[in-house]
Amino acid sequence: MSVLASFNDFWRTIDLNEEYLQIYGQNAVPDWENLSYRDLEEAYENVKPSLEQVKSGQLVHFLPKGMNSFTAENFHKALVIFLNPPERWFGKLWVLDCEEYLNLKNLVVKEERRVLQIITNSENRSPKQTPQHQSRKRKIIAAKDEEFYKFISPEKLYTLKTFKKRLGVSDATLRSARRAGLRVTYLHKQGYVYGRDWIEYVLNSNPEDARHPTSES
Repeated sequence: MSVLASFNDFWRTIDLNEEYLQIYGQNAVPDWENLSYRDLEEAYENVKPSLEQVKSGQLVHFLPKGMNSFTAENFHKALVIFLNPPERWFGKLWVLDCEEYLNLKNLVVKEERRVLQIITNSENRSPKQTPQHQSRKRKIIAAKDEEFYKFISPEKLYTLKTFKKRLGVSDATLRSARRAGLRVTYLHKQGYVYGRDWIEYVLNSNPEDARHPTSES
C-alpha cells in the first residue's frame, strides 16, 4: 500500500467510526449486538512507518470536559486513542463537535501534510552519489572519450597536436609516417593533417609494417 493510500484508508476508518457513533450512539448504554469498527488500530499501523519522519516524542492530549488526559507518539495515534472504542462516547454525541476533537483532527491533517511534503522533497532531490559511483562514472566518461579520440573524420583538418592526441601516436611515429608519404601541411608555423590523407596512408601502408610497427620509444 502506498503512503497516500494508507492515509486515505486511515481517514476512511475514522469516518466509519464517526458514522457508527452517530447511528448507534444515541443511547447512553451501548448496543453490544452492533459491533463497532475495530480496524482503527490496523489503519494506524499502516501509516505509522511514514509518521516516523515527524515523530516528536510523547505528546499530552486532553479529553473534553475535564476527562483524563493521555499521551501519544503523534497526532494520528492520539486521534485513534480519542475515538477508540467509539462506545466510550455513546450518549455523548456532542464529542464529535467539541473543540478538543476538532482541533485534534486539524493537527492530524497538518501532520499528514508534513509527511507528504517530506516524501515529495525526498523524491525530487537527486540521490547523493557515493565515491564508488563517482569513480565509476569518471571511468565510463574517460572510456568514451578515449574511444572518441581514436576516431578520425576524413573530411576534417586536424592540427598535429590534436591529431596525435586523437590517435595516441608519438612524435617518432608521426615522423616515420611523414617519411613514408603522409602529407603534413604547414600554415603560420602550425602543422595540419587532413583526415583523408591519414586514412589513405593507413590503407596504402605495407602490411609487413603493420605487423611489425616501429618502436615509439
